[in-house]
Formats: sequence, structure tokens, C-alpha cells
Amino acid sequence: MGQISPVRLKELEQLIVQGNRAAFYSWTEWDRAREHVLHHDHYECQYCKQKGRYKKALIVHHVHHLEHRPDLALSLYDDNGN
Repeated sequence: MGQISPVRLKELEQLIVQGNRAAFYSWTEWDRAREHVLHHDHYECQYCKQKGRYKKALIVHHVHHLEHRPDLALSLYDDNGN
């Protein structure tokens, strides 16, 4: 988890060009990464938590917008380790 394979990266880039990035969210790799993040964060929304509130998390955000950095689509951290 974390790195996207070169083959999958090409597939994702093509989906983005075609305007079909939603298809990425059906990939097994994304499901695994998403579940890992939710589990790691105890299924709590991290934005709400920073504001002292609790809300169950259902959404996982990318470390960078998918269109700008598809190479980080499955990464848990940005390329600077943040």
C-alpha cells in the first residue's frame, strides 16, 4: 500500500484524461488504502477532530488532488513524508 504500480498509474492517468476518475474508486487498491486510513484514524473525521468535534469518518482524502499527483493516489503521505 502507498505506491501505485506503473501499470495502474498509466490506467489512472487515462481515466483522468477520459474524465472518468470515479472508476478509480472501485479499484481494490483504493479500497484497501481507504480502509487502512479509516482504521488508523479510528473512523474519526480528522478535520472535525482538529476543531475539537467528533464525527464518524466515511471519506478519505488524497494527500494531493488526484488530477495533480496521480502518482500519489494510494499514498498515505505526500512525497515529503508529511
